[in-house]
Amino acid sequence: MRYRTKLSIALVGLTALSCGLLVWLVYRGASNLLFRQVQGRVLAIASTGALNFPIEAHERLRTRADETGADYLKVEKYLRDIRDANQDPEMKVIFVYTMRPSATKPGKWEYISDGEEQGTKDKSHVGDPVEFEGVAGTELELDRPKVNPDYTTDDFGVWLTANVPLRDASGKAVALMGVDVAADSVRAEMHRMLYITMGAVAMASVLSLLASLKLAKWASSPLTLVKATLNEISSGNLEARINLDHDDEFGEVGRAVNRMALSLQERATLKDAMSRSVPGHVAERIASLRDLPALTGSRRRITVMVCNIHNFTRLSSALEPEKAVGFLNEFFEEMVGAVFQHHGTLDKMLGDGLMALFGTPEEDPHHALHALKAAMDMQVRFAKVQQKWMPDPSGHFSMGMGIGLHTGDALVGNLGSKDRMEYTAIGETVKIAARLEAATEENRCSILLSRETAGEIPVHIPLRQVGVVNARGILPSMAVFTPQPTAPAKA
Repeated sequence: MRYRTKLSIALVGLTALSCGLLVWLVYRGASNLLFRQVQGRVLAIASTGALNFPIEAHERLRTRADETGADYLKVEKYLRDIRDANQDPEMKVIFVYTMRPSATKPGKWEYISDGEEQGTKDKSHVGDPVEFEGVAGTELELDRPKVNPDYTTDDFGVWLTANVPLRDASGKAVALMGVDVAADSVRAEMHRMLYITMGAVAMASVLSLLASLKLAKWASSPLTLVKATLNEISSGNLEARINLDHDDEFGEVGRAVNRMALSLQERATLKDAMSRSVPGHVAERIASLRDLPALTGSRRRITVMVCNIHNFTRLSSALEPEKAVGFLNEFFEEMVGAVFQHHGTLDKMLGDGLMALFGTPEEDPHHALHALKAAMDMQVRFAKVQQKWMPDPSGHFSMGMGIGLHTGDALVGNLGSKDRMEYTAIGETVKIAARLEAATEENRCSILLSRETAGEIPVHIPLRQVGVVNARGILPSMAVFTPQPTAPAKA
């Protein structure tokens, strides 16, 4: 039997929809009614406060300097008393203040007095501009009481605001009193009343839900099995499979999950093998491809690094095999770590050296700079490794490390067979980098950069030209550069 047939006799969806619709209707109607009641209470607080307002003292407030005078203190205390008298948790007044039209900026309003204590960050001062003017529904009107149709948001928070006119002795409206009630307290009271109503509605739905849940449990038991298997797979058990012999949609889902698990298992094996020679992000990128490519590539501008230990072959012949292997293992650990730390990709090991790429497979506008930083870091690490394994610098053999960097276009991509592939670069850029590395010894430099690479290094990293190198079969000659040591800062 098809799952859609089972679903047609399951009442869970219909019951949930009916209950949800009923709750929504009750919530909407009750919310509107309660909000109108709250609006009336806020407006009543403002209107009552305006009855005995000290308007004469208020009219004498013109500048912020007046805030130290008796008139301001009288008005401030009156507003504060209104605020403090209305601290009911269900209707908590936060701000009480006055405003009037600006005398210097037509169409604008400014604060005059505020019930907040002196020194508080939320206190408005004489002449401060009104923050919420111009917001839809909050336009200030001098001649009539008004409560905003919805909550107002300004720099101080979210409020339900009421404004009432303040009139002088002649009855002319000269200012407004504003009362802000915190939206949180209003909402809390509305929610409390709504919870009671919704609780009654929920109780009325219990009987029908009990029957629906029992039927839903029977209809969705295959889903429980699918979920359990997916949890196993997500926790790392890629050998988990679903044994669901159903001729319906759940059976199709089970078979699809089994195919997915098999694919994940194969790709996890591939990623694990590749991660030994490339950074994790490269392995993830290749393993995420729909099909393993025979050869995919693109031509892009990158920086190639070639690194090699000088005189190691001659030196290793005089060392115990264990010491030579131990040295090389730690050497590669440190060099590869430096490459990865500076956003590089390990291309391949070269016996007693390596080749690395910068600017691929992920775009990196600063690949030349990252390559140079990696090279400088590698020289520091190499010195530490050499000091650890061969601490006597006066030994019979001297050993150094040369690094060549060249920036240019190269063909990069996954190259190899389905069973064994590597992410690599090919082209003249690679050959020039190798030639620069070979020239480090004759130029007595540990790092050599081509002009193309040097041109992309920021000026704050000093470089000096050390001569020219003949790139055999590629270029007749090319200028080469090396990092210039930075002088120590003077005390």
